[in-house]
Amino acid sequence: MLSLGAVLVIAGVAVASSVLTALVLVLVARRMLERRLEAAGAELEQRVVAGVERGAEQVLPRLREQVEAGVHDGAEEVLPQLRREVGEGVREALLGKAGERLARTGSSVLGAGLDLLLGREDNDGPKR
Repeated sequence: MLSLGAVLVIAGVAVASSVLTALVLVLVARRMLERRLEAAGAELEQRVVAGVERGAEQVLPRLREQVEAGVHDGAEEVLPQLRREVGEGVREALLGKAGERLARTGSSVLGAGLDLLLGREDNDGPKR
């Protein structure tokens, strides 16, 4: 018969072998599970992206219509005022420039007339 020491050694080796086998199985199972989870995650990502793209394609025409309608509404409100302001600005600019030219010409003519009346001459002769 086996001695108690031999039985303990055999039992210890059996337990150590079982523990190592269990650890190897856990590591192998973990790697397999990680691979499956990665594949499932990639597939889920593809499904979500495809669903979002389909949803966007369905919503996009309606969204475009709403944005376009909003732009048209805004333009209908803003354009008349903008036209008035631009028209006023152009009129002021044209009248302002014409008024300046008229004032310069008038003052030049008036100055030349006074110079002639007073008999003043300039280096270039009488002012005109």
